Amino acid sequence: MLLWALLLQKWTILIFLLPGKHSLHYICTGIAGDPTFPEFILVVVLDGTQIGYYDSNMKTIASKLDGLNKQTDLDWDVYISYATQQQATFPLKLNKIMKWANHTAGFHIYQRLVGCELDANENMRGFNQHGYDSEDILSFDKDNLQWTAASQLAVVMKDNWNMNREDCRDTKYFLEETCIQWLKKYVKHQTCVCTVLVPPEVSIRARKSENSETLTLTCMATGFYPCDIEVNWIKNGDTRLVLPNEDRTFQIQKFIEIHAADTNTYSCQVEHSSLNMTLTYAVPQTVDPRNTTRMVVIIGVILIVGFIAAIAAYLLSRKKRETSGKRIGTDIIQTFDNVQI
Repeated sequence: MLLWALLLQKWTILIFLLPGKHSLHYICTGIAGDPTFPEFILVVVLDGTQIGYYDSNMKTIASKLDGLNKQTDLDWDVYISYATQQQATFPLKLNKIMKWANHTAGFHIYQRLVGCELDANENMRGFNQHGYDSEDILSFDKDNLQWTAASQLAVVMKDNWNMNREDCRDTKYFLEETCIQWLKKYVKHQTCVCTVLVPPEVSIRARKSENSETLTLTCMATGFYPCDIEVNWIKNGDTRLVLPNEDRTFQIQKFIEIHAADTNTYSCQVEHSSLNMTLTYAVPQTVDPRNTTRMVVIIGVILIVGFIAAIAAYLLSRKKRETSGKRIGTDIIQTFDNVQI
């Protein structure tokens, strides 16, 4: 119960952060109904990139972050304790949820997404969300110290957890204190990758529709750091999420659809902390009808938006295939190192 508080006491040193916003997410997955899968899986994600993996078969943490390993990190045993604590409780919770859902057998998945975010102004956000068979069922409101059910399935679970006020306070403490300290520590070991402001590379593409009546203009900024950026068309457009690249820089695409006969002038404006002025990029006057928007293959990307559903969908689809004989730990790491969600 006091594990999180104990962890925080070990890290009282002030650690500087790189400019921009940073995030840390822990994705815990409990699996029932198939012994070929580990009973419990934990994936650690820093700034959109997987940095750690643990499962109930390997019983140790596979770290992808330089400086965070058993030989060099004095807190390594504490990480293992945290992972094994989650491993011990997850099957019990999954069994209860299956009972409430009247699922006595079959392949089922229970997941938790817990983490925190910190921006350049030290503003923080913490969250703790739970899902069952790829659907959200429960979330924690740290400001009001209570759990909220997202489905009828979790009402009993919510009521039981809300009765334990001490656990609610511990959950809030983890989100606001311990998670932030972990985030700062991990970012410290990330400084060798991006310690300076990196300006974006901007490209503009125009793609004709099949009937040649409309054009889709795409403004893409990539390779920049930190992730905060403003990319705007002069006319209304739709924005995609800022995505992480393999080298821990970021990318974003912004789209606008116009009529092919439109004679207006369009340009893309980009503002970033690495630039001393707003840059404006004009759309090329000629459009090749065979031209298509450049697609960037993102290696090592794990987007947190919809991540619970993504892992569950992967596991459920893998369940339908014949067992390949590979270790599930290696399989999941390789799969999510190369997925764009």
